Amino acid sequence: MIGTYLQQMAAIPILFQEGNCAAFQPGDTIRFGDSDEGKYFHPFEIYQAGLVTLPHSQHMFIGYSTMMLAALAYETVKSMNDHSPEFELFRHLRNAAAHQNKFNFTNQEPRRPAAWLKQSIDHTVKGEGNLLHGHVCFGSFISPSELIDLIAHIEKRLAT
Repeated sequence: MIGTYLQQMAAIPILFQEGNCAAFQPGDTIRFGDSDEGKYFHPFEIYQAGLVTLPHSQHMFIGYSTMMLAALAYETVKSMNDHSPEFELFRHLRNAAAHQNKFNFTNQEPRRPAAWLKQSIDHTVKGEGNLLHGHVCFGSFISPSELIDLIAHIEKRLAT
């Protein structure tokens, strides 16, 4: 998962820097799927449209990719959640990813201590009263590189 995420991040210059460094041509297509009925997209046209909103598009690309990583990585290991502070933090990051990159605490959440390195969530204040409720998660509370480090930390813990 992390490798695929890093491949996406490596595509940023191809997708967002002016100059069409991938040498896309008008009408070029890329197909998804193995059958003749595969879905197609036109990379040159997408690239051209992206130039209009370049900084916004790049920020959104990184944000959505990071949210997908958080959601998929957590769902992969959630059955092994030991309710440790770092796993609880990971759970809340996944939840924020599912709520358009914003922390969303119900009346009983956060239930347990949630912390890792310098990130922590106050579990004594519940629901909308929690200071993080409604606030941006990825890119503000935690960076994409810190998420990768957290996932690696949890993977290492689970392997022992």
